[in-house]
Amino acid sequence: MITIVIPVFNAAPAASKLVCQLDGLCEKTGTDLELVLVDDGSKPEEYERLRALDSPRLVLLRHPSNRGRSAARNTGAAAARGKRLLFLDSDCLPATDDFLSRHVDTLEQGADVSLGPVLSRGNGFWHRYQRRAMARRARQFDAGMVFAMTSANLMVKRHWFLRVGGFDEGYRGYGFEDRDLLLRLEAAGARHAYTPDAGVYHEDELTLSAVVRKMAASGRSTSLRFRSRYHQAYRDLGYAALDVSLRPWLAPAAWLGGMAVERMAPWLESWLERLPFAVAAALVKAMGALAFMRGTLDR
Repeated sequence: MITIVIPVFNAAPAASKLVCQLDGLCEKTGTDLELVLVDDGSKPEEYERLRALDSPRLVLLRHPSNRGRSAARNTGAAAARGKRLLFLDSDCLPATDDFLSRHVDTLEQGADVSLGPVLSRGNGFWHRYQRRAMARRARQFDAGMVFAMTSANLMVKRHWFLRVGGFDEGYRGYGFEDRDLLLRLEAAGARHAYTPDAGVYHEDELTLSAVVRKMAASGRSTSLRFRSRYHQAYRDLGYAALDVSLRPWLAPAAWLGGMAVERMAPWLESWLERLPFAVAAALVKAMGALAFMRGTLDR
């Protein structure tokens, strides 16, 4: 049996769509599947919508208050009956009917962890930007950086997940919890593999304002926990070069730039589709870097 663990926070429509698609996929393929949704302190009306889902494979759990994605995933894994755990984000949908079997094939061929790509439909700026980011992650993984990948589409043998203690619930804010898990699995001896044909589509629409907020949030909170444990990985990913506590001379740029990007992000959003892609991508990267710097300054 495969247990799919899906953390949900105020995203009932997306989670409902995912459950329906997974049910349909299971009917087509005959996969022995368990779906564990963990509502992480959503609004009552959101939780009631999840309760209304009609699936024989569904197990719905709830945190009375929001505890973060790491805790939600751990709660789901603790209730799982499957020997293989697949972690999916609620805003992702399977790209093909056989994406589960592709993950399973990877594990049966000797891997303990199968990492699938997060894809994007369409040809707009953000779709192209996400595809480029995923290609960069794949190159980094091939170069030995298993921690470059994401837990939005990750299958792991359950005994390995339990051996390392699951996700670190100390990562309460945005980012780094997936990198931390992959590094601990690697240190414990688990074998990682990238499964390019086990993709999911990321359905949530990105915006520049959201990206800036997330980068600032990770700079303020989760980056410090990750940096204190994985100095080399923090440098390899490029975050050390943007951390004001490591490079105090960046403080003026972080202070001024952080304020500027927050105010300019909504206005610049409309320009991303008009500018040449390379220029727009460089602009987004620079604004994300400034937001991260400001987050480390506020820390």
